Amino acid sequence: MAAPRGDDVHGHASVKQHGLMAYVTAVAASQLWNGTGEEFSWPGFIVALVAIPAMRYLAQRKIAIAEKIGSRALRADAMEAVTCGWLSLVVVVSLAAQWLLGHVVD
Repeated sequence: MAAPRGDDVHGHASVKQHGLMAYVTAVAASQLWNGTGEEFSWPGFIVALVAIPAMRYLAQRKIAIAEKIGSRALRADAMEAVTCGWLSLVVVVSLAAQWLLGHVVD
């Protein structure tokens, strides 16, 4: 019996990811349409704040290892950590604005 091809596994993950994206988009659109939104969250703020240096450290380590072993895949994964760090910064700025300005930002 042949082992499953890699794209079969990714295909299942892709379906789940697309389902999650559709759900998040639908909820966000509904909240935008109805003028409702989430409240400020200190735990969410702290997690996003901690993620900034954590993702930077993770990316640096992955890049160093990728160069050492010559892995383009690991280097690409490191760039995802960089992107995650930038997204965490956006979340922190957004949550800080929401906390400071209240519902004006919603």
